[in-house]
Amino acid sequence: MATISRSSLVLLFVAACTKPRAPDVAPPNLAPSATSSAAPVASGPVRLEQLSLGARHTCARYSDGHVECWGEGNDGQLGDGATKRRSAAAPVASLTHATTLCSGDMYSCARTDQGVRCWGANKSGQLGDGTLVSRPTPVAVLDLSDVVEIACGDVHACARTRAGAVRCWGENDHGSMGPGGAGQHPKPDSPLADLDGVKQLALGGAHSCAIVRDGSVRCWGKNDHGQLGDGTTNDSPSPRAVSGLASVVQLALSDRSSCARTEDGGVWCWGGNKYGQLGDGTREEKTKPVRVTLAPVDALSGGDMHVCALTKGAVWCWGNSDAGQLGDGERTHRSAPVAVASLSNIVEVTAGWSHTCARTSEAVWCWGENTHGQLGDGTTTMRLVPTPVAR
Repeated sequence: MATISRSSLVLLFVAACTKPRAPDVAPPNLAPSATSSAAPVASGPVRLEQLSLGARHTCARYSDGHVECWGEGNDGQLGDGATKRRSAAAPVASLTHATTLCSGDMYSCARTDQGVRCWGANKSGQLGDGTLVSRPTPVAVLDLSDVVEIACGDVHACARTRAGAVRCWGENDHGSMGPGGAGQHPKPDSPLADLDGVKQLALGGAHSCAIVRDGSVRCWGKNDHGQLGDGTTNDSPSPRAVSGLASVVQLALSDRSSCARTEDGGVWCWGGNKYGQLGDGTREEKTKPVRVTLAPVDALSGGDMHVCALTKGAVWCWGNSDAGQLGDGERTHRSAPVAVASLSNIVEVTAGWSHTCARTSEAVWCWGENTHGQLGDGTTTMRLVPTPVAR
């Protein structure tokens, strides 16, 4: 599932369901990367600029272009050359000049000055390197150039080029990549047709959405809970218009639901609602967008079956709270937004499968499930309220 901040509303849509481990893990490639031809990274203090959460792992991108990850590592999703978990951050090997991150179920990708690199689980071809072999260090996505945005779903990923083309790779059983046929697609397909002037991409469990030039939204893929927002529950490999949405500036997709933020700070959600993840005060799924009652929102992030919003430096979350991922001190599902405890001056919030993280300009806080050390506090203890990440 892309991360979100006031200054950079890049979404990472974090998807959800755990998948079986890929049968093979390639040996690590720890050779140093080629020298960059891009302009040098600006000098000065190294700052954390982006968080990206997967199913049970967390990654962070810094201003000097390096990336660190922690949490579950069984499929190489930490990118450090190993296949074991870590409850403290470790650098991703052979990755430099990263400018954007996204994380899916058990993998992550980065946009760099030398193209898109991905690492982790690869049973569905979600790493885009032409194989189905999991990789504990970054590998290049094939046949991509001039990429300006990347987005990760559960087991599929997409990229938008400067020319506005959208190309996807990974699993396509429900048309989440477009009409390229079911099964695994281990390298990018041809550009998706019927999309004009794409401004932002967002990926969910097995569906995808895009904001187009006029501020409306198109979605495609799995639709069993109405997550495409077209008033039906029929899957579609071709983009469909979301009913009644205009002036959209950001998307945040979850496993079975979707949300959008409009220019006025309003939030609209549609799709599955078993845990209240639509935020409309009910548990009834909706095949068309419904309004979330919340003060004007600056940014959104979608986890597996919970959603979080940033408003004036405070964080509000709703939906599933089995592991305390809503951060309100309880494990009670919420069908309307609740304030995350003891947070202020937040500039970014990012939701994973069953954990959530937020940062100020100086500190990172995480809460929720911690079975694999994904909260980064040096323990595997579940946290119902934000806990500082060791840095």
